[in-house]
Amino acid sequence: INSEEQLKEDLKAHSSKLMVTMTFNRLWGRLACFMHELYPPAFVPLIRLLEPDLPAAVAEDATLHDWDSYSGSFKHVLLEQKMKDLLLQINEIPILIIGTDEDSYASKAELDQLQLQANVKIKIFQGKHNFLLNNSEVIIQEINRFIRMKGIHI
Repeated sequence: INSEEQLKEDLKAHSSKLMVTMTFNRLWGRLACFMHELYPPAFVPLIRLLEPDLPAAVAEDATLHDWDSYSGSFKHVLLEQKMKDLLLQINEIPILIIGTDEDSYASKAELDQLQLQANVKIKIFQGKHNFLLNNSEVIIQEINRFIRMKGIHI
């Protein structure tokens, strides 16, 4: 994601209206955060209703943030973090990148560039962004396969 506008368009295309509204309408975002700060357990069922694909643990975790942490994560993790640039600097450590074909947060062009590095393996599953959270056994098997293939001792 190269700009806030590009991220906004991506979120509109792939996220719920609730997520888009909270992210880009600061008044509603602040209000939603304030409301769930009053009594977080009451908001977990509401979050699960509005975001049915969200795993329960993520819905619970969502009630633990306030507006500053929510908007700060948006800025520092989604807009400012240049993970590809960091990964291109690492040559001697084996890297496994796991993603999904319907998750637009990592571009195919960037993944193709990373895959050119001998130390990088990329595994793309069919599914949406939350596939990784909802299929932990499959992900663990893939990580274990990578560890064995690379001869990594933990």
